[in-house]
Amino acid sequence: MTRFLIADDEPQIRRGLRGLVTQITEGEAEFIEAEDGVEAYDKAVAEFPDILLLDIHMPRLRGLDLVEKLGTLGRDWIIIVITGHDEFEYARTALSLRVFDFLLKPVPEAQFRTVVARARSELEKRREERRFVDWSKDRLVQQRGVFRETLLQDWIEGRLSLGDFEKSATYLELRVPERPSLLLLAFTDRAPGSPGTWLSAERNRFYAAARQTVLAYPGALAFEDTRHNVVLIVDRDATGGWKAMAELLAETLRELSGTLPPIEGLDRETASELPDAWSVLVGLLATDRAEGGLVQGARTYLEGHYRDPDLSLETVADHLRVTPNYLSRLLKGATGRSFVNFLCYLRMEKAKVFLEDPRLRIAEVAERVGYRDQNYFCRHFKTVTGRTPKAWRNDPEGEGDQ
Repeated sequence: MTRFLIADDEPQIRRGLRGLVTQITEGEAEFIEAEDGVEAYDKAVAEFPDILLLDIHMPRLRGLDLVEKLGTLGRDWIIIVITGHDEFEYARTALSLRVFDFLLKPVPEAQFRTVVARARSELEKRREERRFVDWSKDRLVQQRGVFRETLLQDWIEGRLSLGDFEKSATYLELRVPERPSLLLLAFTDRAPGSPGTWLSAERNRFYAAARQTVLAYPGALAFEDTRHNVVLIVDRDATGGWKAMAELLAETLRELSGTLPPIEGLDRETASELPDAWSVLVGLLATDRAEGGLVQGARTYLEGHYRDPDLSLETVADHLRVTPNYLSRLLKGATGRSFVNFLCYLRMEKAKVFLEDPRLRIAEVAERVGYRDQNYFCRHFKTVTGRTPKAWRNDPEGEGDQ
């Protein structure tokens, strides 16, 4: 549907133009009418016509003055000026006002049809262009996150100068804190079951939690580098520096899993120092990844041998070819538990599963999780869960304790 504004002080002319337009458009038109220039301007502003048919000589506001005033609004409408013989040369100046065309009274029907047809074709062309521009803008907005991440990767990894980064960052509404702290969280993507592995679902969960934690601070940035480290940039004054941020992250991420990715960080005075800081942290994390692999290796070994009543820190350390003290330190740092406490916790979690089978006696459950003494097992179970194995079996949800 095309909206026409017909502005002429003679009602007969307005009716005639309206009838012709109705024929040309086969009824696919809406009409707005005005009898002077001021009314035409007000209705154009309020009702958004597509094509304007304006008489050059109207009361209160002449046609070309109206055209000039309409031009200040920035609308993409099509204006056709209609003029008499005595104003023909004057009307030609309308071309400099971006008028689409002008017609000389009395307007021949054939010429009018031709001009209106061209105007409608131009209108459809402009609409199509607007649709494409709108689609392009939508796509740009949708892809802005990808562009931002690529830009940050290229800069932090040294493939882009600070000046070039800042030019593009301005366009993408991206700003780096003036006094930044940089943190890296390390992940690896090896085959499931191998030391140091982070499964995709677990990794994505950690990344989402880390992003949510740091992005609560104004100006913070979170992205992945091309080595699959999670890179976090925060305002050191707002967060207290990278160590305070790392402690907060560790507290948050421990709620998701018993393990943590290695975290390293540095505080810097200016954003220009961050690419060099990133290089330093990548080197530190190379060592941390190796340690993380040992922690995962210990977890995997314990999962497979927790039924062994003779299982010990020395046994696991010997399997991994490290000293017991070194392995104990790594486990404590990664899980927050000593080796003995971690093994006890793991055994109690397995015991809960076995207790769901009413055919198994308590003594059999104790044996299956590495205890030779049933009473010793029961004491440990109550210490960890706060309830006896029998009470747990009878009421796993603890509803009877309410």
